[in-house]
Amino acid sequence: MHRAWIVAAVAFVAIIGAAGFRATPGVLINPLQDEFGWTKGTISLAVSVNLMLYGLCAPFAAALMDRFGMRRVVSAALLLVSTGSGLTVPMTASRQLIALCACSRRSCRPGSSRTYGRAVRPPSRSREAVR
Repeated sequence: MHRAWIVAAVAFVAIIGAAGFRATPGVLINPLQDEFGWTKGTISLAVSVNLMLYGLCAPFAAALMDRFGMRRVVSAALLLVSTGSGLTVPMTASRQLIALCACSRRSCRPGSSRTYGRAVRPPSRSREAVR
């Protein structure tokens, strides 16, 4: 098997896993509301803060990959996602949810961004001809 297929498979799993993790707040609104008694507005605030920071951090993902390398940046991003996911287990207050969404859970990670998908794709013939 060619090495490019392995890279493509790992990239596919990373992007699908990160996108799936990103979609979980919509599914968890009612269980969080039932378990902790939080309002939908509080949970939506945490998700909104997360999306705002995700949008602000996404343009810097390519710069980080250029400076430190794709492997390091994506590994650090996926480590950040798993740490944030693990920290939700002892969570009891709504401010903890907002802080996790803002700081570590899903905001500044290039693992699911278009930048990662574009960095993994093979170069086109026109780009090779220019070089």
